[in-house]
Order: sequence, then C-alpha cells, then structure tokens
Amino acid sequence: SEDDPRAPRTLRVVNLWAIGVGAVIAGDFFGWQAVLASGFWPGLIALLGSTVMYLLLSCCVAEVTAKLESGAGPGQFAAACFGPRWAFLTGTAEALKCILVVSVVTAALGAYLTELLGSAPRLAPAWWAGSLTALAALNAVFAKSTAKFQLLATTSSVVILLVFFTG
Repeated sequence: SEDDPRAPRTLRVVNLWAIGVGAVIAGDFFGWQAVLASGFWPGLIALLGSTVMYLLLSCCVAEVTAKLESGAGPGQFAAACFGPRWAFLTGTAEALKCILVVSVVTAALGAYLTELLGSAPRLAPAWWAGSLTALAALNAVFAKSTAKFQLLATTSSVVILLVFFTG
C-alpha cells in the first residue's frame, strides 16, 4: 500500500542465495590462484584453517541469533555481545568490506578489459571508472534484472563446477 514505509522487495531467497554463492565462487576464483601458486600443503592448511573458522563463526552466529529478538546483522550482534563501541567498529568493518569488494571487482574488470582489448596499462583507471559507473547504473535501474542475471550466472557457475569436478 501507499502508506507502507518499507521499500519494495526486489529480491527473493533464491536471489540472496545467488548473491552469496556467486560471491564465494568469485572469491574462490581469485583466492585460489594465489593458493595454487603456493603449493598443495600450504593450500590445504589454509583450507582447513578457513573451514574451522567458518564452522566456529556459524556456531557463534547461531548462538547470538537465538538470544536476539531480530537478526539485524553484525552490528547488532556485536552490540549484544560486546557493547556499543564494538558495534561501531563492526559497522565500520562492514562498510570497509563493501568498499573493498567493489574495488576488487572493479579492478578485476579493468584487468580483464585491458587484457582483452590490448589497451595500455595506463588506461586501467578509465576502465575502473567505466566499470564502476556501468555496474552502479545497471544495479540502480535494473535491480530485478540484475538479480535474475546473478541467479543465472551463479547457477551456471555451479553447474560448470560440478561438471568440471565430476567429469
């Protein structure tokens, strides 16, 4: 209704899944390049360490979520567990994470375009600015279409990975 102050919901659960899994696949692609270059045993140790940390994180989030009335996110978790100062620091870290993710994606697109088009490395900042502008505009204007494309891209990536690992 017109009196409803909440923003319209564009994403469904499956779209949130696609965003999360897509981010993990993209992070794995960039992260695994460094791991593979360092060798099997260092990579295995990093994988085991990350696995333990994610399991512990999942247990902590589950415990804190059960204590809170609503799951507003990391800032609320930190406030409930450690107080307002840590909630502020957690919010700052989350904001920095968002900034860094955009920076990494933009830099990766710039590197791809530089290589693909054979342009001079000094033009990389132009590719970054163009990529960032294009992605921001697409997300602002076509949020629902962007979510559908993300779902398609993530599902395709999962299928390709399954075929690669099983075949």
